[in-house]
Amino acid sequence: MKKSERTRQQLLDELQELTSRMMEAEETLRAILSGEVDGLVVSTAEGDRVFTLSGAEHPYRVMVETMNEGAVTLAAGGTILFCNQRFADIVKGSLEKVMGSSIYQYISSTDLQLFEALVERGLKENSKGELVLQAGGENTVPVLLSVSPLQPTDMPGAVCAVMVDITERKKMEEALKNSETNYRRLFEAAQDGILILDAETGQISDVNPFLLEMLGYSHEELLGKKLWEIGTFRDIEASKATSSELKSKGYVRYNDLPLETKDGRPIAVEFVSNVYLVNHHKVIQCNIRDITERKLTAEALKKSHNELERQAVELRTALSEVKTLKDRLEAENIYFRHENKMKHRFEHIIGESDGLKYALYRAEQVAPTNTTVLILGETGTGKELIAFAIHSMSPRKERPLITVNCAALPGNLIESELFGREKGAFTGADTRQVGRFEIAHGSTLCLDEIGELPLEVQAKLLRVSDSA
Repeated sequence: MKKSERTRQQLLDELQELTSRMMEAEETLRAILSGEVDGLVVSTAEGDRVFTLSGAEHPYRVMVETMNEGAVTLAAGGTILFCNQRFADIVKGSLEKVMGSSIYQYISSTDLQLFEALVERGLKENSKGELVLQAGGENTVPVLLSVSPLQPTDMPGAVCAVMVDITERKKMEEALKNSETNYRRLFEAAQDGILILDAETGQISDVNPFLLEMLGYSHEELLGKKLWEIGTFRDIEASKATSSELKSKGYVRYNDLPLETKDGRPIAVEFVSNVYLVNHHKVIQCNIRDITERKLTAEALKKSHNELERQAVELRTALSEVKTLKDRLEAENIYFRHENKMKHRFEHIIGESDGLKYALYRAEQVAPTNTTVLILGETGTGKELIAFAIHSMSPRKERPLITVNCAALPGNLIESELFGREKGAFTGADTRQVGRFEIAHGSTLCLDEIGELPLEVQAKLLRVSDSA
């Protein structure tokens, strides 16, 4: 793991380890100087070495060779009586030059008062603090300093100081601080609502401004509350169930969750929540996105689509009706032209016989009625002219007379010609056809040579006549 990727908890663990090491070094130094231990075992490349601590010089020599932290003993005026190699390395000086020099030349000018206060307090009890050492010119080294009284001693005011180089830790803390600053900026400027909860209690520990604006609550109204204690989540049991699901799964997502603002306005949101650790403590982050406008737009689009579908159906129906009327008009136009021809032919009917007069008389009688009329006569006697005369004297005379030559109709197409057909009714029926009965609706239908039709078709015509 890269140093910049370490978490706050890892930094705290490292700080605890450094503090422990410093305390251990401090205890070792005090024990050496006070003569509380007789010897010290040191691990080296050649194996463990035992240093005896008899005399005044041996303890310091052991300290120089064994301690990983910078350690010094200071006289009352700040003169360095003894130090280990690690301290010399920290201040970037040789061991010979550092010992006997003043500690103040290695203390940053901005930390002189802090150092003096630590030393003064260290004469009575152990004191700790962070300060900056000067290390070779303008270079500085941040250290964690621990000062304790040097007792028993024949030098009043002397102290023992242990220093841990915390340069790397400071860099990591700065990187983490920058990271937290960037995160906070993202948190504050996010265009989604963000809610931070305590995973154990369910209480709200933080909320970003966008969510406050979305729901209409103030920061104080939400902090410390549980989700089901505020008016936004009306369904208390559902909110508690969501909390339980989060604890067990660590992740919850709702694509369309109904919420309610403080003023009672309903909104729809996407709700994504997950659990993560912060300093060994579980927290819940909820991301809430307002999709009300998107949902309303989708519903409006769906409604428009349904309306367009309905209009399309109506249009298709209207087009079908227009086509039917068009087909009927074309058919009537054909019969109208035929009728004009018949008019000219009717003018050439010449006869004064009683039989002809009687036929015209009977035609005049039946013309006003809506009934079926059977006209009998040999071929060529003018039955069609009589039919036209009946139509001309009827209330239907404004519409054309529809004439069908039954003898000319193919046997397999008789019914479709008379009654019409729909597209696809049988093989070869690739278009819709309007039947002669439909064309003659409201007018007169003349079935010429009806006796030529098959008997089963004639029976169907009788049924049509009965129902007309």
